[in-house]
Amino acid sequence: MKSVAMKPIAKWCGNVSNNETNQQMMTQRIECMPHLVISYAKTLESEMEIKPLVQTVWQAAEKSGLFTPKAIKARALPFDDYVTGGTDQTFIHVEVRLFAGRTEEQKAALVKGIYDAMKAAVSPDISLSVEARDMNKATYIKD
Repeated sequence: MKSVAMKPIAKWCGNVSNNETNQQMMTQRIECMPHLVISYAKTLESEMEIKPLVQTVWQAAEKSGLFTPKAIKARALPFDDYVTGGTDQTFIHVEVRLFAGRTEEQKAALVKGIYDAMKAAVSPDISLSVEARDMNKATYIKD
């Protein structure tokens, strides 16, 4: 098997200490990536356009100030089969995947910002949820 050289992934996205410079903080922000995975009930496609939803979620992550625009990746995945609270209520769920190191307060503010942006953009009949998940740097490879 031929050996392939892998590019190193971004440095660890940890908390920035008070004594670090603004330049170091910006570097920290540039190199830290979120993956925004939007799961939704496929039946919503007949009620709304999905691309603006993806853009809304992306913009909310960008507005958080935790990431540079280039670092943010968002995608939407439809589900044909689902049960929401024992019913067929439509849903949108966003999973924010990011490297460990953010404070609970930063993650909570990010999740709330995304949730609030979605709530303002979609019908109140849709079940909404957002969660942040830390990724393990040791088990992540990026090209």
